Amino acid sequence: MEKNISKEPVKANVSLHQDPRGLELKVHKVTSSVSACSQVEMLGLQNLGFGVKAINYKIESIQAEAIRAALWMYSLEGTTPVHINRFLRAAHRLMKPIWLYRKVSALDIADDGLDSETDPLDTHIFALYRPILSDLAQSGDVVKKFDNYWLPAQLHTKAFPDKRWRLRGGVPLYRLSEQVRHEIVFVGTERWLKSEPGALGLER
Repeated sequence: MEKNISKEPVKANVSLHQDPRGLELKVHKVTSSVSACSQVEMLGLQNLGFGVKAINYKIESIQAEAIRAALWMYSLEGTTPVHINRFLRAAHRLMKPIWLYRKVSALDIADDGLDSETDPLDTHIFALYRPILSDLAQSGDVVKKFDNYWLPAQLHTKAFPDKRWRLRGGVPLYRLSEQVRHEIVFVGTERWLKSEPGALGLER
């Protein structure tokens, strides 16, 4: 982080950006000693429901959360299957503030703003997010319904003998209670709980 701290205050003009959930980056002008990129990344992370220390999370954890958020929104909270074109491109738009800070090359991926089900999926976006989507499907967070249509899985937990609990399901981080979010440990694309689910109001 220290290498991204500017010694001189910088002014960053950050345009309001509306993501697929209708949320906005709430800062128009930032005057700070922190670089503009780190400011924008933090706004993007908070938009996904991460806390102020989310900058330390691995990129695959953030990508997984962007997919959960996009699929949840476009599926009308898990009620309508969504074509892969729509939610992966939406996830990429949610990730742009993070790529701006962490992996500039990902910003070169074209986004024409079209989510047509008949258009072929952008091969670069597919390559960038499909491994994450596959992990989410394998762990039971999302479900492929038919052809290229997907749904978020119902939120549930699984207990392990060593007093660990895996949080499964496609409900995005920002829709979970603050109490639950504080108890989540991210391991790659997976979400684990530090406390017994019942104490957090979660059903097994």
